[in-house]
Amino acid sequence: MHKKFTKFQLGSLLSLAVIFLAFLGVYLYFSMAQQGAMIGDTFFSASKEGDSTVYDGSLYEASGTVTMTPEENGATFQFQFFDAFSNTSFTGKYQVVFGEETDQGVEVSVIDGNGTPLDPGFRYYQAENDLPLWDENGDPYMDVAIYGTPYNWNEFVPPYYSIISLAAGDNVYHRGHWGLFALISVLGVIAALAVAFPMAFFKFQYSLAVENPEPSEFYRSTFKVECVVFPVLLLLAYLWSLTFAS
Repeated sequence: MHKKFTKFQLGSLLSLAVIFLAFLGVYLYFSMAQQGAMIGDTFFSASKEGDSTVYDGSLYEASGTVTMTPEENGATFQFQFFDAFSNTSFTGKYQVVFGEETDQGVEVSVIDGNGTPLDPGFRYYQAENDLPLWDENGDPYMDVAIYGTPYNWNEFVPPYYSIISLAAGDNVYHRGHWGLFALISVLGVIAALAVAFPMAFFKFQYSLAVENPEPSEFYRSTFKVECVVFPVLLLLAYLWSLTFAS
C-alpha cells in the first residue's frame, strides 16, 4: 500500500507547483503583452505615448527613461535619467539618421541636440548580420558597458548600437529567458520527485556504493529542511531568470 505524504511533503509539492504556474503566467504575460528593448546592457520595458515609445529602466545604475519618436529617416531619442548615488540628473537629445543603402549596409549617423554629428567611428548598419554595426575600417562596433559609480554624466556618450537598432526596429526583447525557464522547470520537476519519493532518491544515490543502504536519523531530519529549501531555491531561480531578456 502506498505510503501517504507527510504535511511537509504536501506543502513542499504544493509550493513547487504554485511557483511554477505563477512564473509560467508571468512569462506568458511578458511574451504577449510587454515588449521592451536592450539599452546599454539593461532591459528597458516599453510603453506607448502617442506616436512615441517610452522605455523605462536604468542606465549606468541610474533610473530613467528613453523616449523614441519615429521620423522619416530614423528616430529621435530623449534621454532623461536621475542618478540617486550622486544626486544628479541628465537630459540629452539625439537623432539617428539613416542614409543610402550601399554594399556595406545602410549609412547611419547620430546627431546631438545641437545638430552636431557625433562620430564614434561607425558608418554602416547591417540588420541581417550578427554584428550589425560596422565602422569605416570594416570592424564591428559594440557599446561599452560601464559599471563604475557614480557615472560622470558630463562625459555621457549614448549607447549607439542600442539606439540605432531601436530606430531600425530591430531592438525588440521580452523580459525573461524561455531557455532558462525550461531548465529551471526541469530542475523543479527533479526537486518535486525528490520530495515525493525520498527513499527512491536515497537508494539511487547510495545503492552503487553501499548494499541495501538505509537512511540515518540525521538524513531523515534534514529531509524536512529540503522540503522548505527546494521551493525557496525554485523561487529565487525564476526571479533570477527574469533579469535576462530574449
